[in-house]
Amino acid sequence: MREKRLIVGGDPDERYPVPVEGAFQGDFLPAPELEQVAHALIRKHEMLDGGLGEENLTVLWKRKGGSSGGVPTLGKCAKLSGLARFFGHVEFVIWVAADHARAEGLTRWQVEALVYHELLHAELDDEKGWTRRGHDVEVFAAELAEYGAWRRDLSMFMEVARQMPLFETVPA
Repeated sequence: MREKRLIVGGDPDERYPVPVEGAFQGDFLPAPELEQVAHALIRKHEMLDGGLGEENLTVLWKRKGGSSGGVPTLGKCAKLSGLARFFGHVEFVIWVAADHARAEGLTRWQVEALVYHELLHAELDDEKGWTRRGHDVEVFAAELAEYGAWRRDLSMFMEVARQMPLFETVPA
């Protein structure tokens, strides 16, 4: 894991300034500071630079993130198509859930990591054009405890995890 240095500078442990509920007039709110983070990440990381630039991406705050399988959804990368693509003028919209970011007290470091995570979903395929990529690994803790890294993707995940310092987790 790299040292905690934000892509746009600042204190990585500072709580991220999340818009308050009253700032929303609808479900979404422009997020120029988050967009700045996304564009800086794209410029820094070669794997993100497949042409995904300012003209292909917008980042928004979402009033409520909801949940999936009982787990809060912190953000999402949506591939636009059809009418949404026509009016949106971008390939992808990334949104960050303001309610969850506020409730969990996410730091600037955590929000940058979340934006990076969502950017990794955007992929330029030589044959299909822009697509939304799934996660590298899907696993339950109980599955790992019972059977270990029984699949190739789990083995790769475990190798990365072994290289990380112990107890480098999200602060409580």
